[in-house]
Amino acid sequence: MFDKFGEFNSCEELNRAAAAQMREGDTEAVYLLAEENGIDREDAEDFLSGLVKELASPLTAAFGKLAVEEKALCPYGIMEDWLEYIRMRCMESEEMALAVRQKGRSLKGCMAALVLWSFKNARPVDKEILSRAGIAYNVTLGIPGMGQAKQIITEYYLHGVDGTDDADNAGGKGKGKNAGGRKQPGGRKVQKKAKTQETGEREGGNGDAGV
Repeated sequence: MFDKFGEFNSCEELNRAAAAQMREGDTEAVYLLAEENGIDREDAEDFLSGLVKELASPLTAAFGKLAVEEKALCPYGIMEDWLEYIRMRCMESEEMALAVRQKGRSLKGCMAALVLWSFKNARPVDKEILSRAGIAYNVTLGIPGMGQAKQIITEYYLHGVDGTDDADNAGGKGKGKNAGGRKQPGGRKVQKKAKTQETGEREGGNGDAGV
């Protein structure tokens, strides 16, 4: 993902690299640096024109990294919601935005922590619900609600807690079924996104509603 310039450990490192390229007069390198790190070209133009002093803020740097990781991961379903929760936490806390940018923290790592929690906390689905759904076998479900998911996300990015300490115990719990309940055979755009997410923090999602 970060093949040309490497992965930066902080927003500050990213901005230092951009400033160095600009001092060299290599505007194309600044554009490439921005692209590789998920920063909008418009933001790079603002930086090169002197409209802003730095290429990225903690929030745009975090959102940029997440955008690059999202493209590589192609999340779907509940994982898309989890990604939005990460973005929400970045908007709520600069400390969180800075943590997302760190090396050793990744979207895949965070998704793994959420999936593991789901397996460890899976519970049997009511038989009447299964009957109405036309399912004739036992199913367990353990997807965290918004509040719990945000807590897991925060603990992962800020403290490196991924829930693997007792992963061995979780392994036996979820045999035969997955966490989703299916039986197994064996800058600018950031501001617009922030406004959209602020007005639509998941209709009906109040932090307690597990799906």
